[in-house]
Amino acid sequence: MTASPAARPNTANTAVILLYVAWGLGVLRTLLGAPAIFHLGSEGQAGAAVAIVVVILAVMLFFIFMIGKGRNWARITFLVLFIIGTVMMVVGLVSGAPFGAAALMDIVQVITQLVALVMLFSAESNAWFQGVKAAKSKS
Repeated sequence: MTASPAARPNTANTAVILLYVAWGLGVLRTLLGAPAIFHLGSEGQAGAAVAIVVVILAVMLFFIFMIGKGRNWARITFLVLFIIGTVMMVVGLVSGAPFGAAALMDIVQVITQLVALVMLFSAESNAWFQGVKAAKSKS
């Protein structure tokens, strides 16, 4: 019989919920921006853009799911991708990209993810991730 890790703490629960909310905002943002995708020039370019967005959303959903399972590698990878994405968003905003509903949704999504990441790296969540890892290594 393997030792089971402690139940996921409230901070990690809330963080995972916030990440799912942020993911949902990303889906909504994508749907609202879909008409612009089809004005990219050619059908092939639009199809490629849609494929890239679908893959990114699927990968992010996978990471959120794995974070909810206590996988530390997913938490760290999500953090790295968050930093890269935030830098790219800020560069886009300061380079003169139009500021509208889409940019506002991007900002809300980033803030939601930031709050979730702070919670995921709190002492309580850190202890849970370590407990999950320790229980997994014993099995």
